[in-house]
Amino acid sequence: MRNRVASLDILKIVSIFFIVIHHYALWTKWNFPSGFSLDKLTVQTMLIGGKLGVNIFVMITGYFMIHSSVKLKSIVQIWLETTIISLIIYFFLVLNSHIKVNFEILTFIRRLFPIVFGQYWFVTSYCLLYLGIPFLNKLINSLSKRLLKYGIILGFLVLSIYPFIYYDKGLTFAFPIWFAFLYLIGASIKIFELELRKIPYRKLFVSLSCLFFVGIIINIILQILFSNTELKITKLLKFFGWSETIFYTKDSSPLLLIMAVLIFVIFLKADIKSRKAYSYLARASFGVYLMQSAPWFSVNYLWPVLVNASRLDNGLLILIYGFFCTALIMIAGIILYSLIYPVINFIHFLLNNKYNDLEKVFYKEKGEK
Repeated sequence: MRNRVASLDILKIVSIFFIVIHHYALWTKWNFPSGFSLDKLTVQTMLIGGKLGVNIFVMITGYFMIHSSVKLKSIVQIWLETTIISLIIYFFLVLNSHIKVNFEILTFIRRLFPIVFGQYWFVTSYCLLYLGIPFLNKLINSLSKRLLKYGIILGFLVLSIYPFIYYDKGLTFAFPIWFAFLYLIGASIKIFELELRKIPYRKLFVSLSCLFFVGIIINIILQILFSNTELKITKLLKFFGWSETIFYTKDSSPLLLIMAVLIFVIFLKADIKSRKAYSYLARASFGVYLMQSAPWFSVNYLWPVLVNASRLDNGLLILIYGFFCTALIMIAGIILYSLIYPVINFIHFLLNNKYNDLEKVFYKEKGEK
């Protein structure tokens, strides 16, 4: 159990790394010509990390929580970290004379309550999921393995495949529902763990590699097709709402979903000695996500101004620079999080005696504590 926890702590760190490098590719102001190019292919391939990392992170929650109890301390921790980091980044922008962001009371209120106002879409969706875990656990644990498999197949068809035909947020797709499905997959990995551990590494790595290269081939084909707008097939793809990077950036991408499951199982099988450092770095990595994803800061300053990779014109340099900047941001973010960590712990200490009372309010039944 300790080894398994260690490997999944490391996987959390990897998932955040994936997300950060996705933001590097997503928010840099590239200027690629229409059609196929190796530079554009390099950048678009790095987009794979975003939804891949999100899928993995939520599935890990399902794996650990399916037989566990929800603790309000955990969601309060997420709330505190998100709020504190949101305010720190906001005041950094306001007080920095070189950036010239003016203080606005309405913006301040949104930064003060970032989860309520959806300033971090991932955190808001994750908190909604977390509050629903007691109900999800009751449902999942009541199902037979056969029905569990049926539920995963049905969810895959409805939530992952169908949105590629018609995608409409709020109708055919919603983040809380998608997160609930990811939670179901993570919980199922826990339930079917013995069977999954028997899958040979070679089969897992070959499958993952094949999917990765299939994604690249599809991306190349779509680059070429979308540069020829008069083709009937291009018009048809546009009718369905497709783009060059649909398999990398679509929230419910079946390609990234299956790859996330394969990566999860690979790490699950890994025999890694448990260390407290892994657990702390996994927690600190979430703080890194919050820092580099802060509203306005990420889109308008960090990636296009500070990192400014758009000045590069070589695919290999773009790739190396992207990994270097991502690693640097991870290290710097972990250091900054370590400075904030004592403040968060002190607030937890003050609230410690209140958690049990709060849990009684939210979860009245003894079995849900």
